[in-house]
Amino acid sequence: MTKAIKPESISPEQFQENKLAWEILYKEIGYRREKQWKIFSWTNGILVSIIGGVIALTGKDKEFALKPLHKALLISAIITLATYAWIWIKENQNFIERILDRGKRYDIKLDLDVIISRKHRLSRMQRIIGYFGTILLITVAAILTVLFVKSPTL
Repeated sequence: MTKAIKPESISPEQFQENKLAWEILYKEIGYRREKQWKIFSWTNGILVSIIGGVIALTGKDKEFALKPLHKALLISAIITLATYAWIWIKENQNFIERILDRGKRYDIKLDLDVIISRKHRLSRMQRIIGYFGTILLITVAAILTVLFVKSPTL
């Protein structure tokens, strides 16, 4: 947490109220970031498990083979999971952006050393490469695994 320098133009009570509001916003950003991480890690864990499970089961014996209906159901589950994760991560990111916009006025009122709204705002490229890009790549890998991994023909 950064130290606030008390501007002379506001009363001590107003300063404390603004500081408390700023700290609440800062903690909300941390909560939202943690929520994004949990959604991301659970989604990727499930997708990687699907990849491993399909490879392990299809490699076990020739009796196990994914039928077209099974593949379709598994692919629809993968797409649903990835879409749901994408939506919730995006929703949390939008919420963070709104918090940062609200936080700007407290940055100014409190004359902060480190401005919260600049420090925590992600660039467009960071958002694409970060959570969204990784989820997309693992989703594509899971779908390709379901489609193309064949059981051995012994």
